[in-house]
Amino acid sequence: MSRILAVGSKESLSRLNENHSNIVPLELIRFEAVPISLPEIGFDWIFFGSSRGVRFFLDTVSRELLRGIQIGCVGERTAETARKGGLEVKFVPSRYSSTYWPGEFLAQFPNARGILFPTSDRSTFQPPASFAKKGIFFKKLVVYRTLCADNVLPAGEFRGVVFASPSCFSCFVEKWGKGILLDKTLVAIGDVTEKTIVKAGLSCSVPPRFTMADAVRYCQKKLENS
Repeated sequence: MSRILAVGSKESLSRLNENHSNIVPLELIRFEAVPISLPEIGFDWIFFGSSRGVRFFLDTVSRELLRGIQIGCVGERTAETARKGGLEVKFVPSRYSSTYWPGEFLAQFPNARGILFPTSDRSTFQPPASFAKKGIFFKKLVVYRTLCADNVLPAGEFRGVVFASPSCFSCFVEKWGKGILLDKTLVAIGDVTEKTIVKAGLSCSVPPRFTMADAVRYCQKKLENS
């Protein structure tokens, strides 16, 4: 069976089935909190793009400061983390996609005034022009820093690579270049990760479900059918 390199964080790789000897986990990113303060410019929404963003945000910001603020989340897993943190989630898009949610959000909440977007220092997300046209203030708030982990490339050949995030791909290329990926089957978790890989001149595909376990299974099927 073809070996697959699964590149992610400690958290994302923990969900893999360790019984599959052909799956080689590579922890390549780690995270650390940064000091934050809420902007003075008014906003009536906070939108979380990941469970990690929820946790780092709530570790620093008092719930009392969030009274009257509505909460949106990119997917159900992120929403579940927010609810466990004591937040009432008002919006989750019908499709898990960082490029899809703004349109659905505007359709449901056309009178939104401002959106705060807690995220990583490496986030590449940009709000659509439709937000500005509607007069919606959008501000990224860096709540954690993403760092490349100091690990070595596992020995042996591999035919497939799954990248959990844009940062995972960027750290991989920073360490070992993209040349070793040219003849590999690449799978990206999420459309933003896909765009990052394609922008680097490589081709990849995106699984229908955005978890590491599902992405690895998707990669296995592609290799079996190739």
